[in-house]
Amino acid sequence: LTPRDRPVFTTARAALFALLVALGLPAAPAGQDAEPYTSKEGKFKAKFPAKPDEKSQTTNGIKFTMHVAGAKEGGYVVGIADLPIPDGETAEMTQKRLDGARDGAIGNVKGKLIDSKDVTLDKKYPGREFSASLPQKDGLLRARIYLAGKRLYQVMVIGTKDFVGGKDADAFLDSFKITE
Repeated sequence: LTPRDRPVFTTARAALFALLVALGLPAAPAGQDAEPYTSKEGKFKAKFPAKPDEKSQTTNGIKFTMHVAGAKEGGYVVGIADLPIPDGETAEMTQKRLDGARDGAIGNVKGKLIDSKDVTLDKKYPGREFSASLPQKDGLLRARIYLAGKRLYQVMVIGTKDFVGGKDADAFLDSFKITE
């Protein structure tokens, strides 16, 4: 990691801490269908099980905003940060940045990488899809991270193995779209 990347990972650490705190949110009522949610400011849409709470913080000049909805055995999160990426960054540098964001996110929750693969959203936004075990018994993190220009999107589910591997988690991750 370069010194200019360190603030990004400090922000990711703070965001993931907020994610873990978010698991204490009241759960969406059982049997409630996911509802479309659009963030005009965040320029995204996703189907959360209930209207997400929005939390923002600024660390080292980078504003990180999280949209979080709790569930009985975990939580759903979309995090957004506008990064100080220099103009002219190469595709190779972007791939290294995505790997660093993944590794930083996992390290900050003291997790262990289970799997990771390159993904692309809408045939234009590079990303990573990964999962990690957490130190909590049966705890898992499953995430997709995308870079859209200088904006980093983190789409995550966190909770028990059954929750993170379930069809509702799949539906949430698949529902995420960047709006323009």
